[in-house]
Amino acid sequence: MSNRNFHRVLSLAAIICLALLGSGVFAVQAAARELVSVDVMVNGRALTQYRARGQHYVAGQRGEEYTLRLTNHGNERLLCALSVDGRSVIDGQQAGYDSGGYVLEPRSTTNVTGWRLNRRHAARFTFSDRRNAYATLLGDEDNLGVIGCAVFREKRRTQLFDTHRGRTLGGDSSMGSLGRSLRGDQGTAFGRPVRAPVQVTRFERASREPELVISIRYASRRQLARMGVLPHRRHKQWSPDPFPTTSWAEPPNNWPWSLLLENQSRRHHGHR
Repeated sequence: MSNRNFHRVLSLAAIICLALLGSGVFAVQAAARELVSVDVMVNGRALTQYRARGQHYVAGQRGEEYTLRLTNHGNERLLCALSVDGRSVIDGQQAGYDSGGYVLEPRSTTNVTGWRLNRRHAARFTFSDRRNAYATLLGDEDNLGVIGCAVFREKRRTQLFDTHRGRTLGGDSSMGSLGRSLRGDQGTAFGRPVRAPVQVTRFERASREPELVISIRYASRRQLARMGVLPHRRHKQWSPDPFPTTSWAEPPNNWPWSLLLENQSRRHHGHR
């Protein structure tokens, strides 16, 4: 097997592939997510993903840092080429299926905290307005508000034809296109540097075309409501109360009989 077919990759618990391979442009919509899942994490919690018009969306808050959690649900190594706002998270260049990515070991999870600065550090992903997004500063505003993950299998000695290659989840076949009619109001800034050491390994892609493409779009909650992804907040229905101040005395904090009172109340309601 020729050395030029192998690609140097870095490891974070997963591994980052640095070398390039020619890109393919093929994708067919599907709703399966059995290979890899991607979660957008803020303060250790996954943001809720909303589905609308065949896309997945999360609500970001400007100034908040986020992490991309990648989970390999299968029993083989997989390469995940990641993009944010249409830019590769590895080198900041315009993303494509030939971009570098993270290699996930079987049944493993890894957290990608930001844009890679070197083998030891990354710049945190941070929700921002469009003007301060990293892609905007690079002169590219076409794909703000979208996170992409192209999943590749590793080449084996005997490669069988796989009729499932090229499926997509949550969007179109590109690594970051976002229709102007559904444009979001956010991008991702080049945040503070954090320690994120990596190592080098090898990975050979089984195909130039990804096995699966995952697309997650993001915007503020207000913008998602305008786009029809989230319902607009409705005003509370007016229901006048003739005795609005009727209430009971509120026990003080750490009142020793609070638990006893709650248990008695539950028993009373349970026997009615």
